[in-house]
Amino acid sequence: MSSELRPAAAMELFYSYSHKDTRLCELLETHLKALQRSGLIRSWYDRKIDPGAEWSEQIQRAMERAGIILLLISPDFMASDYCYEIELPFAMKRHQSGEAVVIPILLRPVAYQDAPFGTLQMLPKGARPIIVWGRRDEAFNDVAAAIRSVIIDKRLHPDPDRATSHESELRERVLDAAVPAEVRVNEPADVVALIRLPDSKGLRAVLQSDDSYSVSPEDVKSSELFEVNFARDPSDSC
Repeated sequence: MSSELRPAAAMELFYSYSHKDTRLCELLETHLKALQRSGLIRSWYDRKIDPGAEWSEQIQRAMERAGIILLLISPDFMASDYCYEIELPFAMKRHQSGEAVVIPILLRPVAYQDAPFGTLQMLPKGARPIIVWGRRDEAFNDVAAAIRSVIIDKRLHPDPDRATSHESELRERVLDAAVPAEVRVNEPADVVALIRLPDSKGLRAVLQSDDSYSVSPEDVKSSELFEVNFARDPSDSC
């Protein structure tokens, strides 16, 4: 891999598939392992859900994070209410908005041409179902190579609209600062500062839960509102 691609963050990859195709999904993940080791992708599918977790919520979050969504197409995928009526519409919405790339992969023969993804380029090449290849490793290798090409293209030619969303914007912040009410000569003293949102509890809340500082919540002084350029954060929680 060329050196200019190394600094970019790995792209999150999501598998949308029927559990009846689990074995084929696992084989695909094996063939994509090289992309994972090289730092191009991080893969996620529902076997990674934590015990006791709300599975539908974790799937939703994983799909929201994904830069690539793989649709593993088969008769069972097409028949699955969850795959077809929940995951698929969300995936296509993100694809159409440019937030993610949807890549359909034909595992087993099925009529798919009228599906929402029917106009997308199907893998492997020739839209030939993986199970009919004489050597399945060749089919999976073809898929892996195509996915790698998509990732490299995204890195070399980022979407300008997406790039704009990460540019700096002017937003209001408050600066909290505190020094101890009493500072002894020739002894170290803490000086603590925090830039926060106007409605955040701020430095006082930090000092209330952490008594390791020599300053107390009562020592905190807050400035007036001011404006600073910050990179956009979708969660806007800082």
